[in-house]
Amino acid sequence: MSMFEAGQVWTYHCRPGEEVSRLVVLKVESDADVGTIVHVRVEGLRLRNPLLRGGYADTVSHMPFTETALLPGVLTLERTLEKLPNFEAEYAAWRKQFDKGESGAWTVSLLECLNNLEAAMNSPG
Repeated sequence: MSMFEAGQVWTYHCRPGEEVSRLVVLKVESDADVGTIVHVRVEGLRLRNPLLRGGYADTVSHMPFTETALLPGVLTLERTLEKLPNFEAEYAAWRKQFDKGESGAWTVSLLECLNNLEAAMNSPG
């Protein structure tokens, strides 16, 4: 049984300057090989992205994490949403890749993942 439930809004160990950032639990599911997968949306970010107008992304709409990777980074459960943000298209695309063995769930912290994502968006080539 997971401590995470769909709709929960958590504070987490965030990046400097993103103290207003929150993660929203979208879905929790179990996989025989991976274990518990927690799908989250992260809002209130300031991810440098030169492809976007203004140069920054404020949201990552879908990120699957293993529960063991996500758990150490969460701090406080703030509230529970009555209505989830729309994530069905992103989840369906991930699920299709996951079922083919071409995708998985993050096994590093959310903080490390966001730093890696930003670096990838800003690397030449």
